[in-house]
Amino acid sequence: MLKYYSCKNMQETLHIQALDYRLLSDSAETISIAKIERDITLHGNIMPVTRREIIDEEKTHAAEILAVVTGNGCVPREYTLDNNELLDEYGYSLTRVLEYGVRDAEEKVGRGVLGAEKELERRRIELDILLTKSMDLAIGSACVEWSATDNSWTEKELETHGYPGDTHVRVTARVNNKTFRQYNIILQGSDLGVINECRQSIYAGSKLISSALGALRCPQIILFNDDKSRDFIEQIRTDFSRASFSANKPRAILNMFKNFFRKYRDTDAWDYVNENDDIFNALVDSFELRARSDPAGWRELADQARGGAWQLLLERHSGRIAKHDKHVTSASVGAAGQRAAAAGAVFIACGGSVSMKGPLRDGISILDRKGIVRDFLRFKAGHGVCESCDKDGELYGCGAFCEHCNIVWCEEYVLTGKQLQPKEILLMKYYAYSRGGFRIPLVD
Repeated sequence: MLKYYSCKNMQETLHIQALDYRLLSDSAETISIAKIERDITLHGNIMPVTRREIIDEEKTHAAEILAVVTGNGCVPREYTLDNNELLDEYGYSLTRVLEYGVRDAEEKVGRGVLGAEKELERRRIELDILLTKSMDLAIGSACVEWSATDNSWTEKELETHGYPGDTHVRVTARVNNKTFRQYNIILQGSDLGVINECRQSIYAGSKLISSALGALRCPQIILFNDDKSRDFIEQIRTDFSRASFSANKPRAILNMFKNFFRKYRDTDAWDYVNENDDIFNALVDSFELRARSDPAGWRELADQARGGAWQLLLERHSGRIAKHDKHVTSASVGAAGQRAAAAGAVFIACGGSVSMKGPLRDGISILDRKGIVRDFLRFKAGHGVCESCDKDGELYGCGAFCEHCNIVWCEEYVLTGKQLQPKEILLMKYYAYSRGGFRIPLVD
């Protein structure tokens, strides 16, 4: 939905409309970035409502990633019917979101992205279900969609389009004339036999499906009492676990243990994500810092910030970092991104994957590398503890190191293309001192 602003002149009006069209045409991976660029251009900072929108969107991706660990999660959404459009709390149209998902997939097909044809077919089916099934629901009924993958997808295709091999169940319920509620349930594993059993449990006359695409094409329309939505969600989880036990006992036993600990610790992915607002506020702060520092090139660094936030969330959930043991800042996000990169982490969520291999790439000339580190030398990422020398103070570059350690990192990168780990920086500092200083001037 286009938003218009009062402007002083026609040139400003056209510029603002262009920014909003940019928002509409951005893919799911970059929509948060486009909103930040719009706000900084118009207002000089991120507006509170935009911050809430971005945090809500980023939490959804984080819940999908955490659900791989917890075994399940459920992301709720509410929409209001207005002029034949389903609008979320921020006024964005669900139809428009799915249409731009189709457009994004079409562009990927044009670029020859691996598996893009399969993704385009899925996106078109989802849009058709919304327009022909979900929006025509009677009050007190729901549309249940089963989204999974099968062996027609290669491992690389799954990673490219953000499918970790889970099953997603989207339950869209019509509560009254104006209100629709959606429950996006994430289940661990993807087995067509299990899906068939669950579909039969919901409605005995359900058509048996023989492919993941067939399951998506055949949504189930059922009577639905929204007051008992939690009971229905637990029924799906239980049926899925039981069917999985029959289909794959070793994996099912593992999932049973995970579910036991999930109930004991109350760690539904979405619930847990919502308990950690400080991480997502720090993520938006990190986005804003990068956008101000490098308006032209910061989009390439945004995924590194996301990966840092996801790493922090997973570390907290696993107990490696005590919950709220210290204030999380954009510097904490940067440092966590470095830890994820050191481990070679790959995060997979709807829309694609983020491979934490560091924001810089090797294989380019020394002259180009020297140009790159100029930004890292100047960029103040906030206050925190240096990951290398443990000094408390101003952090530079990607937000992991103090000024001195950051210079060592930059020097080695310029000379060799190597991205030093924190312990290696200490060693390089010793060598630099013993030789009487650093080897090359980094700033002309």
